[in-house]
Amino acid sequence: MRAIINNHRFLSQLLSRTKTKISSCFLIRSMSSEVNQNFTKSRLVIKKVLAKPQREGEGATVKRSIGRMELKSLDPFLMLDEFSVSPPAGFPDHPHRGFETVTYMLEGAFSHQDFSGHKGTIKTGDVQDRAEVCVIGGQPLNEPVVQYGPFVMNTQAEIDQTFEDYRYSKNGFEKAKYWKSQPLG
Repeated sequence: MRAIINNHRFLSQLLSRTKTKISSCFLIRSMSSEVNQNFTKSRLVIKKVLAKPQREGEGATVKRSIGRMELKSLDPFLMLDEFSVSPPAGFPDHPHRGFETVTYMLEGAFSHQDFSGHKGTIKTGDVQDRAEVCVIGGQPLNEPVVQYGPFVMNTQAEIDQTFEDYRYSKNGFEKAKYWKSQPLG
């Protein structure tokens, strides 16, 4: 099973326009200051980043292009991963706060669940958009980004508050204290 996962708001629209398999090398294009809603103007490739495989989770292999030290973030994107997992490998229980994920399944199937009891399986060609709002296209947000583990906020104080919320099971993490993922069939 292989998939592309991006931790931000509008990759699903980008992926719906893609007719070929996305490679593990991500081309970074310069962002124009003028809005180009039809994506008709050419932009220059300013940097090419090779996504090197790394082990993550419990036996998963991840190729991360955005989110590595060479390219910490590409506003508004925080990470762009291509991952490969074979049973019984996977990702351990982990919280999210401050960002949304979009997963596009290249081949195979992947089962997932969260501490709110939501679960599902996505298969080849499926897009799972965990965003509450889907923005089509976009310009840089030009906001400060502080990322620590699975949490993404605008300030260190917000990160500290999120860790406190998680530690004491409050402000959206009430069910996380007792939650353990169950085997999915």
